[in-house]
Amino acid sequence: IIADSAPVGNIAGNVVMLAPTALIPGANTVTGAATIGAVQGALLTPGDIVERAKAAAFGAAGGAAGAGLSKVMGAASPIARNSDADALARQGIRLTPGQNAGGFLKTLEDKATSQPFIGGVIQNARREGLKDFNEVALNRVANQVGQQIDDVGREGFAATKQAMGNAYDDLLPKLNNITKDADFDQAMQQLRVMSANMPKDKAAQFDNMIDYYVNSRFTPAGRMSGNTMKEVEANLGQESLAYRKSLMPDDKKLGDALRQAQQNLREMVERTNPNEAGQLQKINKAYADYAILRKAASMGGTAGNEGLFTPAQLNSAVRMADSSAGKGAYASGKARMQDFSDAAMSVLPSKV
Repeated sequence: IIADSAPVGNIAGNVVMLAPTALIPGANTVTGAATIGAVQGALLTPGDIVERAKAAAFGAAGGAAGAGLSKVMGAASPIARNSDADALARQGIRLTPGQNAGGFLKTLEDKATSQPFIGGVIQNARREGLKDFNEVALNRVANQVGQQIDDVGREGFAATKQAMGNAYDDLLPKLNNITKDADFDQAMQQLRVMSANMPKDKAAQFDNMIDYYVNSRFTPAGRMSGNTMKEVEANLGQESLAYRKSLMPDDKKLGDALRQAQQNLREMVERTNPNEAGQLQKINKAYADYAILRKAASMGGTAGNEGLFTPAQLNSAVRMADSSAGKGAYASGKARMQDFSDAAMSVLPSKV
């Protein structure tokens, strides 16, 4: 009895060691099962290289046969997805079995990533899923302007930016009736009153910037061309971003005031061009979403990322972009793009 206990212990140990192979992406296919069978045969068979090679061949054949039989008999049932995984999969993001199932199986798969061979296969599959995540995120932007992006990383960002620029350029010639109206004048007057609460030098700086960037660009009749509007909006956006990045509270207030002036301009353009308002809203929303993705990618800092970002980085960018009081939109799960970042955070890896 004592002599027979050693093989039993070896079998139990081998089962524990090789259990994570079931979580290898494609393990339930004939090819995947054959590969796993070959590796198991070579690893678990004692003897020289010839004996291990024979065992690998038999293992491959047995794995393939077993996988084929299970498909015929319908013995293997798919692993059920959790809700977040299902939401990602519906958008075309490829997930590993552990990511699909979550819970214990995901934990087991996480641990299996440190094993030789098995870990590399799982990590490669997860990286493909992360690329899908980036592509879906960029297309959430590009689709708003009727475009599809097939690249990720730096090339994907460049293509997305070009798509938005093309949409804007196509729209500008149609914006031929940009006229300063009473609502715009009232909104800007209210903004000037609010800016008076800033230190005098900042309030004066705000007035000067509005006069320079906005008021001077209207004709005496209160009109503005589409190309001029694009320049004005871009200038306000750049100045606003620069001041909101400052560590000085007064600079941040100035940046917020400039961003509101930009929003007032956009609303005026929509009012005076009702036929194009819908397309203009889509473009503006696309730019706002793009800014979040761009911020997420800038957080990379890992060699070889080439512009890829993780769910954790996107989540941080989503929170930073929330301009509601006390980050209230983010706290309630309603910040821009948070539905996507929250689901990915719970399923995909936090590192590239």
